[in-house]
Amino acid sequence: MVYWRKGDLAQAVHCARTAPQKNRTVAQVYYNVGVLALQEAETPEAFSFTEAVSYIESAVRLDPDSLAPMYMLVWLRATAPEQAIREGKEALQFAEKVCRQTGYRDPSFLDTLGAAYAESWQFDVASEVARIAAELARTHGRFKLENGIRERVALYQTRTPYYNVTQEKFPR
Repeated sequence: MVYWRKGDLAQAVHCARTAPQKNRTVAQVYYNVGVLALQEAETPEAFSFTEAVSYIESAVRLDPDSLAPMYMLVWLRATAPEQAIREGKEALQFAEKVCRQTGYRDPSFLDTLGAAYAESWQFDVASEVARIAAELARTHGRFKLENGIRERVALYQTRTPYYNVTQEKFPR
């Protein structure tokens, strides 16, 4: 992660590919590699999107109660552009778990729950959950998130799921 933040992609990728081999039971290692992989997915010298998702899945398997990897996996399962990665039923199940753990008070997690409902073709519920998420984002002063959620609400109202994994969801 240090190499990545410094902009040394080649060294970051090398370390990322070897770290899980040396630390097979450390969920945080897989999560960090997954974050790096998502940021650099489809960069020729880095990772494929599918490879990035596999690291996140490993982190969740190793530590199923950790919110960050679970949140990332849910977002990917609900919104990935690649149909092979999306899984609405799984996304909905895990999104509910994450929202329960946070008392349904985190706008990012509620946004993800809305996306999971939309991927499951439950657009009315998706719209309502997303509206609540947008209001929470506004009250927390997270205006960029609020605007993104409101765009998704408009999409759900046209009975369309949101398929776009954006890098702002997983910043450096």
